[in-house]
Amino acid sequence: MLIAKYLNRLRRLLPLQASAKSRSAGSQRLESFFALCEDPWGADGLPALERALGRRPQPAPLAPEVVDREKDGDLVREKVSYGVGKGCRGSAYLLYQEQPDKIRRPAVLAIHGHGGDFSQGKSKVVRARNTSDTYGYGRGLAQRGFVVLAPDMAGFEDRQLIIESRQTPWPFDPERLLHCGLLLHGATLMGLYLFELQRALDFLCHCQDMVDPTRIAVIGHSMGGTLAPMLMLIDQRVCAGVSAAGLATWRSLLDFAVIHNFGAYLPGVLPGSDLDAMLCQLAPRPLMVIAGEQDPNFPLAGVNALVSSLKKIYAQKGRSENLAIMIHPGGHPFTEEQQSRAWVFL
Repeated sequence: MLIAKYLNRLRRLLPLQASAKSRSAGSQRLESFFALCEDPWGADGLPALERALGRRPQPAPLAPEVVDREKDGDLVREKVSYGVGKGCRGSAYLLYQEQPDKIRRPAVLAIHGHGGDFSQGKSKVVRARNTSDTYGYGRGLAQRGFVVLAPDMAGFEDRQLIIESRQTPWPFDPERLLHCGLLLHGATLMGLYLFELQRALDFLCHCQDMVDPTRIAVIGHSMGGTLAPMLMLIDQRVCAGVSAAGLATWRSLLDFAVIHNFGAYLPGVLPGSDLDAMLCQLAPRPLMVIAGEQDPNFPLAGVNALVSSLKKIYAQKGRSENLAIMIHPGGHPFTEEQQSRAWVFL
């Protein structure tokens, strides 16, 4: 049984060494992610975060393109491409209800989770819920009138790495390779993710015929649930956010020996700070935190510590109503009931 699990894991990883015939147009060479600016990130009033994110990528012209367009039930689904960093293009699904008028609608940037399967990214967010207990939260929002953009994070789905040759006896781990390469260049994987999500926001703001740029929210599950509030910290264009199964203090991850993806960590934040202290700077912007008591990925002690800090700061600012906390008895999945509560909040 253990050998079978290992082989299944290996089968998911090995196809990432894509042949020229099978490569997606969005697949990228490793070195394209290392075109970085000389100066570090700027995050006004957040010096610890600014230092920790390291060097940021060099932005490329947006140059948006619609690659494909199809009807998906009562929705329109467009596959879009846009400039991210120098030599890199983003790939995303834009999902919306087709309407005869030109009224600008609220938009949501929907961030996918990790799951250890790099062949799937944005597709998990827009697929029908009957394929999983967790997926489909972007589709649900689009059906309720939001314009939804679901991008592939670097290394996932259309943006898997192109590796021409390698020399190692170990199974290929693209995330580890990207993380180590960025670290050597003075950057971080979280910094890269956040920069690319800002470029996704640029794309949404470019859709001026259908998107109200003053009403853009963010939602994410798991890895996406970690990145969603971090994006709010560095970009004021995001007016509200939902984090599902994605938050606990970094100290609790160490205390309970929880191993996460490389994009979940930042250097130098401990012991002087922690995630709860950073996220307190979001107040009073609307934020919803969903967490499971039995989630093995995010210790309940770390969730409770973070929630306690958030409740205190939102109360101090007189905006307790802008903070929604849903701690349920379940685990890691983002269930239909939880998604429904998130849609109402947004």
